[in-house]
Amino acid sequence: MISSFSCRPAKGAAAFAAILLGFCWASSQAAAEQSGDAAELGVELNKMEEHGTGGCRLSFVFRNGTDERLDTFKLDLVMFGQDDVIARRLIVDASPLRSGKTTVKLFDVDGLTCGDIATILVNDLPGCVLGREGSQDCIEVVALQSRAEATLTK
Repeated sequence: MISSFSCRPAKGAAAFAAILLGFCWASSQAAAEQSGDAAELGVELNKMEEHGTGGCRLSFVFRNGTDERLDTFKLDLVMFGQDDVIARRLIVDASPLRSGKTTVKLFDVDGLTCGDIATILVNDLPGCVLGREGSQDCIEVVALQSRAEATLTK
């Protein structure tokens, strides 16, 4: 006996597959939009070098991949020594950060050698907001990275 085999989808299967495909696409788009924000605003501690008499120069790279110009971008930095004790607190101004632009800024920390700094905490980004009507605090979405000896964290 020869059995017949059909490759046609069952009734309604094509409609179900189309709905499922649409749902998967919409979910992936929403996830990409949510995770994309974090990668669009980046702060990198690129280099630390001794300067002057007992000071440390911090070189930062800022990447503003958002579609917004950030006219206020201050960093509240807390430096911890090798013993995890606070060594210095410093507020620096990296403003403005233009939309779609990478910017390098240097900040000098007087009276503290680079070897004395183990960790730099980005304690806050005071006054920085993203989105319509300041709907998102920058500290929530900023991505941090360090290529230097010290760790950069939030």
